[in-house]
Amino acid sequence: IEFTDAKERQVVTRLPRAKLISKYKRILTPLKATQHVTTDLHITVNGKGSATCAANTVHYQVREVSSGDSHWTTGNRFDLRLSRTDGQWTISAMKQTRLWATGNPEVLATRFND
Repeated sequence: IEFTDAKERQVVTRLPRAKLISKYKRILTPLKATQHVTTDLHITVNGKGSATCAANTVHYQVREVSSGDSHWTTGNRFDLRLSRTDGQWTISAMKQTRLWATGNPEVLATRFND
């Protein structure tokens, strides 16, 4: 995954799949609730074995914190590269760009870049 903060217009981090899964578990476990809503999927098939997908997402995170609001919400865009092997489509690369955020960033006790 490549994660970019649109405000800073720079790549923040790149991770292989195993590290990404471990990091997401560490980030999401302390949350009281989380919901990711994905819309506006634009899929382009580039032949038999590859495709791209662009999608908009809104991520809601909830956790009681010592000070401030208990909610953190972000708007994001995902750009995915897809590959087809043995008849199954899988995500081969993913770029997430945060477009906006509102609420208390302290809700995510463990940041993505920690």
